[in-house]
Amino acid sequence: MVEEIGLTVKLAHTAKTKAIAEEKIKTDKISANVLADLLRANMLPEAYRAPRETRDARAMMRYRLRLISIRTNLKNKIHSTIDYIYEQLLWKPRILL
Repeated sequence: MVEEIGLTVKLAHTAKTKAIAEEKIKTDKISANVLADLLRANMLPEAYRAPRETRDARAMMRYRLRLISIRTNLKNKIHSTIDYIYEQLLWKPRILL
């Protein structure tokens, strides 16, 4: 979304960005200023960011896996309900005269 309007996105590698970890006072404002200073000095360690096509493919795969999970849950629920109904019919107490 941000890239679509022509802005550049930088993803900082948190483990390598020691400037923030070494701060005694940690607030969003201070951290943002430190990150901006590192970026201006071209010292901001960047993390890998997959290309848009790869991210879209991964999102589609996550969605597919979620749909498969829902399908499996529904199948299990149907089988459970059928088993329950079958047990109720089979083991229904009968009055013997």
